[in-house]
Amino acid sequence: MTANLIEAISKIEVMTNKNLILTIDMKLLLITFFLYITGCIYGQYTLEAVVLDGITHKPVVNANVYLDGTTKGTTTDLQGRFKITVKEVINTSLVISFIGYEKVVIQSPFLSLPKTIYLEESEEKIPEVVVRAKIDKTKRNEMLRVFRNHFLGHHVGSCRILNEDDIILTHDTKNNELTATSKKTLLIVNNFLKYYVRYDLKEFKIKLLYGPLSEKNNNSPYFGPLNKDHMKSKEERKSTSAYAINPIFYRGTVSFKDIGNGTGELNKRRKKTYDHSFRCFFHLLSNESIKSGYRNNEDEINKFRLVTTHFFNIGFYNQEDVFLVSTSADYPSMKFIEILPQKKQPVSSTIHGDTTGIVIDVRCNNGELSSIAFLTESFQIDQYGNTDLQKNYFFGGAFGNQRVGDLLPLDYMPGQTENVSSSLMKEEVPVTATERVSYYIEQQAMAFPLEKIHVHTDKTNYIAGETLRFRAYLINYDTNTISVIH
Repeated sequence: MTANLIEAISKIEVMTNKNLILTIDMKLLLITFFLYITGCIYGQYTLEAVVLDGITHKPVVNANVYLDGTTKGTTTDLQGRFKITVKEVINTSLVISFIGYEKVVIQSPFLSLPKTIYLEESEEKIPEVVVRAKIDKTKRNEMLRVFRNHFLGHHVGSCRILNEDDIILTHDTKNNELTATSKKTLLIVNNFLKYYVRYDLKEFKIKLLYGPLSEKNNNSPYFGPLNKDHMKSKEERKSTSAYAINPIFYRGTVSFKDIGNGTGELNKRRKKTYDHSFRCFFHLLSNESIKSGYRNNEDEINKFRLVTTHFFNIGFYNQEDVFLVSTSADYPSMKFIEILPQKKQPVSSTIHGDTTGIVIDVRCNNGELSSIAFLTESFQIDQYGNTDLQKNYFFGGAFGNQRVGDLLPLDYMPGQTENVSSSLMKEEVPVTATERVSYYIEQQAMAFPLEKIHVHTDKTNYIAGETLRFRAYLINYDTNTISVIH
């Protein structure tokens, strides 16, 4: 639009040196100017840059580039260039990754994005031989079960991790802690919300207070598992594999691919999940819609209310008693939130340890209670309900029990046009023969991703009779991760 406007304005000249009179189409100029203004107000935001090798400065081709936690992503072209366009600014980071290089994470890319991004070679050497202590299969299966339950959450039965063998699990029997990581991106199919999720898990840690993985029972307070086994006695809980847990900590980057069919039932499931999420709470907070009453001005039941307790008496209050909302100085579509001075309370965080923060109790319209501990006095919220709080807050209660299986893309909003994917998980097989073949090929690719072979030789040229020494890498083409080394 800018180029069109400049071109139109440049025609408004009287070229006296040539005694020429230029006729100006004022209607065209006004239309162009209107379109320019419209484009500024309702325009799109584009992220583009070039990805180069940090040493050779050559283009890195087919590098994965995506906005963390969203469906927005692409790969670099033959010149190492990429472009991602979104309708609104999203409070997230930009992730660039490629096999053999350190992953680059750029915070606040819409505020500042370098034109050239350099990838440095990974310092981690690929061992020719990997020797690991053999883990009892029964114990690994038990660790996997605990990991699935608390990593995927309530919808663990509807989610499937396709490459569980890539998960490295460790159980510290002395401290009764279970940790997990993965050198390869976890490929997860969420059949409840119909998303294909790629989760680059860097760290997962959970302290078990009792359970079959522990040789001794721990009498620490109970924080609540994902089932109702806590109603049983201590010995019954131990025998039925119910776990009491401390706060769970896990981190990584994630991208989504919509594999739904756009049906009304699926949209209802997604909307219900969103309506009970902390993202929905922050979205309503940014719109100043958190009120103390049971119903709002449209006579609809309020989704969330702020709760106060005094000697077991529960009361509710309006958000303006705690939060001050204004327009962000960075982007008009984002809101700047200030937390009014409050009495800080002692809180315990897996990341920060014992500290103090402002604790807000929230009640959802389904009766669930949550707590949010803020370790900062201000933050920003985008129109989707995503914040820039990062590590400056943590959840308890219902919000704290939401896991990867409950996640929706950061660019999801109820009522928006759903991205109906033509691939993989459609519930109805396409009708035509061509569509059916394409459909089954994509299903096969989901179960058995495409692979490519990289061969490294000890030198570039050989003569007859010389011994050829080489190393071959079998690479998962879909994720650019090493699957087998020979």
